[in-house]
Amino acid sequence: MESDAVPDAPRSQNQSASNKSKSNSNTKKMPSTTGPSDQRACRDVYNFTGASNIHIGHNFHFSNSKKSKVSSSSSKKKKAEIPANVSEVMRTCLDVTEFADITCIKTHINTSWSTLAEKIKTHTNHLENIDRLSTSEAVEEVLLSWIEEHADAALVAILIGNLWELSEKDAACILAEEHMKKKLIY
Repeated sequence: MESDAVPDAPRSQNQSASNKSKSNSNTKKMPSTTGPSDQRACRDVYNFTGASNIHIGHNFHFSNSKKSKVSSSSSKKKKAEIPANVSEVMRTCLDVTEFADITCIKTHINTSWSTLAEKIKTHTNHLENIDRLSTSEAVEEVLLSWIEEHADAALVAILIGNLWELSEKDAACILAEEHMKKKLIY
């Protein structure tokens, strides 16, 4: 139930003369105090732990909702557009990324090396002169650094998922195809 009720103003010890003259037997007079506790505002404090989807207060609806509709539909499309082979490799492939994987996709990645490094959570502090390299060479250096840092955790499935999220769909599909071929050979 919604209400537009506004709480009364805090009571103070100074009441107007007209209020003092009106005496009501049903009303208790608040004891007079001094200091900051004079104001008796009504506040409810709630402490929620381990809760989710809690709403307190008014609902606000904005008329310019095109952006949210577009973004939510495009995120659904991204999930729906993942080809079956890419999805399968992302779910089942436990292969560690190797140099051969990097060489087959490095020319298909157009994302900046810094964005890629941030996405795959690798450090690039030790890479010297990376800004002077071409995009494919810089991507190769970042991916090699990722393999060195994460060792056995630098999985092909993780790389494909990150590439897909960066909209590097061509590179993700190529890498997935290569690993599907390997799976058929085994």
